[in-house]
Amino acid sequence: MAMQLRIICALVVLFAATLVAIEAKEESSHGGHAWHWGYDHNGPEAWKEHYAACNGKRQSPINIGTSAALTTRDVLKLRYRPTSGLRVINNGHTIEVLGDKFKKKNFAKFRGKKYNLLQFHFHHNSENTLNGKQYPLEMHLVHQSDDGQFLVVGQFFKYGKGRSLLDRLNWNEIEVGKTGRDFQRKVDPRQLLAKNPKFYSFSGSFTTPPCTEGVTWIMMRRILTVSKAEIKSFPFGNNFRPVMKNNQRVVHRGRGRYIGRRRTGRSRR
Repeated sequence: MAMQLRIICALVVLFAATLVAIEAKEESSHGGHAWHWGYDHNGPEAWKEHYAACNGKRQSPINIGTSAALTTRDVLKLRYRPTSGLRVINNGHTIEVLGDKFKKKNFAKFRGKKYNLLQFHFHHNSENTLNGKQYPLEMHLVHQSDDGQFLVVGQFFKYGKGRSLLDRLNWNEIEVGKTGRDFQRKVDPRQLLAKNPKFYSFSGSFTTPPCTEGVTWIMMRRILTVSKAEIKSFPFGNNFRPVMKNNQRVVHRGRGRYIGRRRTGRSRR
């Protein structure tokens, strides 16, 4: 009887230890935090209490003051091609277009380093501002180099004519979750980027937790258009982080170019 009791106690302890391990694993999958961040509830002001980097000195977004921007000779090279086999997801914070095939065909080269495209997503309203002006939409194309460094290419949108690729995303019909839905047609990121890739560049961070710094930011200087109907159907009302202190960061202005095969039949709005 005593032996059976000891066995039962041992099993109870083992079971409890297993539950603790599972909880620890689940917590680590959220960057060590079970706390769930957001934009209204648990919004940007609360992030720094749970993610130390969110209180750093080189945080994004920032206000880009064009008159203070210094000219750089660094040339931005972009290669984007129509890509199939992608998915569109609503991750609860934004609409994201992603797929393994992105990084096989699409990349950016800047300051001697190549960054492969991972995904692109959207923020309403814009996160970065231009001379204090906030725009209704900002797109981020997130790239990563082979050594783990990140580069984000950003594009502002103002109200005007709509964009066919945004219409085809049907972003208001995607349920929240990791699965999303397959995008049946090819996606060419250049349909959502300025034809002439003149840019502003600066050092910053991710604009969402964990707010990792050391991210190279490239913002297109030309503003594209988006329709009011497209913004109205966007499923997030305010998924943007307010601008952060510049902390004497230098903003550069430069020129870029697209490389590789030109695509045909694209909209030039």
